[in-house]
Amino acid sequence: MKSIFAALCCASIFTPLPTLAAASFNGVILGIDGGIIQLDAAVKHNSYFLLPIPAASFETILTNGPSTRLTDITPTAGLIIGYAFSCMDSWLIGVEGRGNIGKTKIEQNSPLRNVTGPAQTNIAIGATAEMSHQFGVLAKLGYHLGEDTLLYGLIGPQWAKFSSNFTNSFVNGDTPFSSGLNSANSQYEAGYVLGLGIEQLIGPCWSFGLEYNFTNYGALDTSYANSQFIFQGTLVSTSENEMMPNLHAKSNAMMLRLTYYYPSLA
Repeated sequence: MKSIFAALCCASIFTPLPTLAAASFNGVILGIDGGIIQLDAAVKHNSYFLLPIPAASFETILTNGPSTRLTDITPTAGLIIGYAFSCMDSWLIGVEGRGNIGKTKIEQNSPLRNVTGPAQTNIAIGATAEMSHQFGVLAKLGYHLGEDTLLYGLIGPQWAKFSSNFTNSFVNGDTPFSSGLNSANSQYEAGYVLGLGIEQLIGPCWSFGLEYNFTNYGALDTSYANSQFIFQGTLVSTSENEMMPNLHAKSNAMMLRLTYYYPSLA
């Protein structure tokens, strides 16, 4: 019995234990990121409606507003989860799910200007748009610049919640018209992401990186029909009014990321 116990002790001393794999960018990805994001939007007001001048009749007004570029920069942060593996010696392929919090808002309030319609009619237009709750699924293609550095690109779909509001206010001579073309809309819009980044291993399981992402959401759905007017305190309904603002949105984000790679056994 003593000889068996001694043999087991010797075996435990000289038998190597399983060891963690060498530091790499492979495996399950768990990470956080934070940085700044810029919402870049082009806004143009187009409306067709019947304006009650005088109250007993209607005259047609068509607004064809100028295109205005609006931007805003705010902080943002989020979570990253995914998986990646190396192939063909120097290349890496993976997929990452992203979710970011933070709100970015743009605002436009233009001065009075002339519109096509009755004489002495002017219009002031306003617009606000807010972007929040971004999430996406991105394909990741990387190239190893040595053992500890990874250069990578990202591409894939992303969604964001957009809340928009557009207003038209009229002045005909000295008479103000408070229009019912005040529209609010909130919905998720889909876009595509193109990204570029670099990561540096700072330990067996950790990396630190810098990343730039461009997202294009294109033209958002912002049409509103069957609006109403308030004329001198009286609600005047019409069935041929339509607000057709154009809102094209895109974003630019510069992010720092800290990533943990779940270790595997060698």
